[in-house]
Amino acid sequence: QLAKEYPTLAKERLGRSRADGFVIALAQVRGYTVVTAESGRGGEKIPSLCDAESIPCISPADLIEKEGWGF
Repeated sequence: QLAKEYPTLAKERLGRSRADGFVIALAQVRGYTVVTAESGRGGEKIPSLCDAESIPCISPADLIEKEGWGF
């Protein structure tokens, strides 16, 4: 369904397959939160697609804080 709605998710870029669509779909189906270092919104950015599909999306720093990791 995501590939139909966002065809660029399934296209290869620079000869490599992109995993973004699979990560977003897995989060959508299983109720996961996507963790990504991509910043900003707009275009094909993971945070933008997550927003459009109402999928929680956080940064690695947010994950560390949320999980209470200590170093």
